[in-house]
Amino acid sequence: MRSVFSTLASVALATSISLSVVSGLAAAANSPAKDAALVELMDEMNIDGMWGDMVRAMADPVMAQLSQQFPNAPDDVKRGINDIVLQSLGELKPLVVSSVARLLTKYYTAEEMQDLVAFYRTPTGRKSLQLMPALNQEIMALTPQIQQEVMPKMARRLEEFLKGRGLL
Repeated sequence: MRSVFSTLASVALATSISLSVVSGLAAAANSPAKDAALVELMDEMNIDGMWGDMVRAMADPVMAQLSQQFPNAPDDVKRGINDIVLQSLGELKPLVVSSVARLLTKYYTAEEMQDLVAFYRTPTGRKSLQLMPALNQEIMALTPQIQQEVMPKMARRLEEFLKGRGLL
């Protein structure tokens, strides 16, 4: 059970750190054109659908871990846990959506947002939006493997460097 709570704590901590940083951004006064472009871009990006994908991506590892830890748990308990996890993550949606809006207006002009809308309406743009959640999930899954490969090499290099400087 401890590892499930560790996983939940990790997800919550990562989410809260990201959201607190994003929430701290000053909301700039936007022009009506920029606001209209933002609404159109977020609609084209299907933020609601993306959010659902993100919630499932965060919830699935927790649920898989719970299933392994409690393989004999009754179905109603599994459904109850799933409901709690999904509800808890779902409560973050308003903050995430407003944070995405602030980030988009921070980094894109109204014209650039219109360019993105035009791109997302092309077959390649639609495909990129459809693949984005899966690509992000696969990239996140690769991160531990990459860290395992890089970290020992980096540690050896740092040790050699610091020894060479007389610090170790």
